[in-house]
Amino acid sequence: MELDRTFFKLPLLLVLFYWLFNILYIIVYVTGFDDYPLLSDMTNNQFIRYVTRQVVINFFFQIPCSIVLFVVSIVLFNKYSIHQVNSRNIINTLFVAILFASMEVAGRSLFYSGIFSWVGSKLNYSNSVISSSSLTHESINFVNILISYIFIILWTYLSIKLLNKNFIRSNNVLTQSESQRLHFGLFISLYNCYFSTLLFPLIFFGYYHSLTSSIINLTILVLFLFMTNLIGYFLLRKCFTGVTEILNLKKLIFSSLCIFIFNCILVAIIFWVSVFLYEYSQAFYRFSNNFLLCYTWITIGMVFILSSIMVRIMTKLLFNSTKNNINITQ
Repeated sequence: MELDRTFFKLPLLLVLFYWLFNILYIIVYVTGFDDYPLLSDMTNNQFIRYVTRQVVINFFFQIPCSIVLFVVSIVLFNKYSIHQVNSRNIINTLFVAILFASMEVAGRSLFYSGIFSWVGSKLNYSNSVISSSSLTHESINFVNILISYIFIILWTYLSIKLLNKNFIRSNNVLTQSESQRLHFGLFISLYNCYFSTLLFPLIFFGYYHSLTSSIINLTILVLFLFMTNLIGYFLLRKCFTGVTEILNLKKLIFSSLCIFIFNCILVAIIFWVSVFLYEYSQAFYRFSNNFLLCYTWITIGMVFILSSIMVRIMTKLLFNSTKNNINITQ
């Protein structure tokens, strides 16, 4: 009897449980240890808005870390053959989230601040020696995010490793269709990880706005990620017919990273060409604001279309069964 195995529900539940415990930690910290609301003369409504704002900002910062947690948990659950969604596995996933959140809170209290300060001082020193503009705060943010990823991978591995014997496992070998779904889901998750790693250093310390603007910015980001992932789902869902029954993680990481880099180069070229054409045309014509708005949307549309075509073509070349069959015949 073939088991109905899912590869993403338990990791999604793990991320959801982590968010819940992370929000609980923020509320406990703000209400019990944060000096600002204790020293300020706040009304109940102002205090609730303050706590909500801290939760929203923290949730915003946790998005890239949550993606890494999702990717690592998929790999580890697959390694230990933990696929079935039942009450016992859900409860154990909850325990993993509690253990992971506890390690993460302890890590932030004991290690993170000291390591981030040390990295920031070294980069600031290098910046002052080399050039005043060669290294900006974005480089510090980028290194801090990479350090956070290392800790998240470590905490996730330790949490699942300690509790993996309590899960119900399915030891059957993956089928071809299951392997396709697993490779497909991991590819999109890794792509999200690269995107968030590149995006968040640019805005990591520039997000402290009012509650309304924070919610608006977070909503825009979530909608953007939802739309791009939805487009990626329909573009790539049939591009992994050439994978084997064993998860090829190294190929997934290398190929998705290369495709992402080529995609970034393509986007940069399109924007550079569009800006060059616009500035060159301004020497002969005066464009209205409506034309500039229309030109901007056309450029964005070209970015989406050409990027989608390039990602689909490269993914099919790397993971489609047609390419593998050609290689075998040769």
